[in-house]
Amino acid sequence: MSKIIQSREGFVWLDVTPKANKIFFSKLFPLYLVWRDNEKTLRIPILDEIDLDYAMGINGMICIEVGDTKDSESIDFVTLNSWESADKITHNGYVYVRYNDLTFCK
Repeated sequence: MSKIIQSREGFVWLDVTPKANKIFFSKLFPLYLVWRDNEKTLRIPILDEIDLDYAMGINGMICIEVGDTKDSESIDFVTLNSWESADKITHNGYVYVRYNDLTFCK
């Protein structure tokens, strides 16, 4: 099961340790070995299979970046219901919706 980790500095990580192999080989997201040390949250990028094996061997948290909580204060999120009910047009791989059809929340 994945879990959210927030560093003391305000950065948010998603622990994907159980799915790390699948994510690494899919190359969808960069992976990081993340751990806490006294006052800081530290990270090391996982660049190759040796790094991945090391991270799995020490039972560390293998994470992907989610974002910075400081930036999220100004971001609005679209509600799922408004997205599902909005009329959509697909063109050249993009999905377009009418802005007025969407409802936003913080």
